[in-house]
Amino acid sequence: MRTSVAGVVLVGCWLAGVGAARADEKPAVTPAKGYELRVVAIGDTYHGIRFKPTTGESWSMLNGQWEKLEEAAAPPAGDYDITIIPAEALLAVRVDRVTGTTWLLGKGKWNPVKEPAAKPNAKPPGPGFALRHTIVGDQLHAVRFHTKTGATWHLKGDTFEPLAEFGKVPAGEFDLTLIASKKDWMGFRLDKKTGTTWILQANLWQEVTEPE
Repeated sequence: MRTSVAGVVLVGCWLAGVGAARADEKPAVTPAKGYELRVVAIGDTYHGIRFKPTTGESWSMLNGQWEKLEEAAAPPAGDYDITIIPAEALLAVRVDRVTGTTWLLGKGKWNPVKEPAAKPNAKPPGPGFALRHTIVGDQLHAVRFHTKTGATWHLKGDTFEPLAEFGKVPAGEFDLTLIASKKDWMGFRLDKKTGTTWILQANLWQEVTEPE
C-alpha cells in the first residue's frame, strides 16, 4: 500500500512505536510448496502423480495429460504425502502426516484405510506420521508409524492393524526401514536419539540387545 506525501509527516511520529510492536511479532512462516510430483518407472513406461501437500488434491498423468483422481470424500486441509507403488496398474498410498489418515488409490479413486478401534481415553499423538512399504511377490506390505511415539500399524487389506510391542517404547525420534525377500518381509525401527533398535518378526517388535 502506498503512503501519501501528507502521511509521511505522520509516519515519523509513530514509526518508533510500530518498530517496537514488530519486535514482538512472530517471524513470517515460509509458504508451503504448491505442488509436488511423484514418478516411478514401470518397465518401459511410468506412473506419475502430481498433488498439493496442503489439500491432498491429486492428478495422475495419462497419455501426456493430467486427470483428476477421484475422492470418496474431499480430504480436509493437512500435510499430505503420496507414495506410488511400482505395479502394472496405478497403485498409490496417501497419508496425512498430521492425523495419520491414510488412503489407498485403486482404479483412479482414493479410498480411506479403516482405522482400528481407538483405546478408551487415548489422546491423539499429534503431527508426525509417516509410511514405509515393501513388496513380497505381488503382495504389498505397508507400515504407518509415528516419528515421536514409535507406534506402528500394518496395512492388512483396507484396514490398519496395530503391531505388537515386546516391552514399552519411550518417546523418541523414530525412523522405519522395511526389507523383503522373495518369500517374506521384515521391519527395523530406530530411535535416532538413543540408537535403540527393534526388529519386527511375526508382527512383534523386539528390541535388539546392546553390547555389554
